[in-house]
Amino acid sequence: MKKIVIIGAGEIGRQAFEFVGAECVAYFADNKKAGSTYCGKAVYPVERAAEDKGKYVLLLAVTKYRKELMGQLNDLGVYDFYYFDFQN
Repeated sequence: MKKIVIIGAGEIGRQAFEFVGAECVAYFADNKKAGSTYCGKAVYPVERAAEDKGKYVLLLAVTKYRKELMGQLNDLGVYDFYYFDFQN
């Protein structure tokens, strides 16, 4: 099974991380937090996730910047990704 790249290193990303489990997550992708770690995983720029699109499943886990990130992914040639939507 392919590992997951969670796009969004914020609250929704943390919820996605907890939902799928640490062992299933390769890394996080987040333009603002790149170069750090989150939930014990490295955080890279979204461009890295786009480069790795065939290697991992991409899971978009944001609410605030969803449209912008979708546009960025599309501009980078990525059209195949999933959404994580957490309901309380």
